[in-house]
Amino acid sequence: MDADEPSPPSRRSSPSSPNSVSAPSPPKIVSFSPAPVMLSSPSAPSINAPPVRLPSAASVSSPMPPVRVSLSR
Repeated sequence: MDADEPSPPSRRSSPSSPNSVSAPSPPKIVSFSPAPVMLSSPSAPSINAPPVRLPSAASVSSPMPPVRVSLSR
């Protein structure tokens, strides 16, 4: 009984798995290709914005007092 039960499901899932997976695989890759290209265009400005904020925050939060304290020591 155990051998019969796993036999049919394993056989059915085997052929159906590769067929359904291989079919959507190519179309998905093709649709993904254009997506990154379009995202990279608008992402350029957004990437520039964060870097500008990072340096300003670093200079503002830069430990000026701590540095002077350590030098005075």
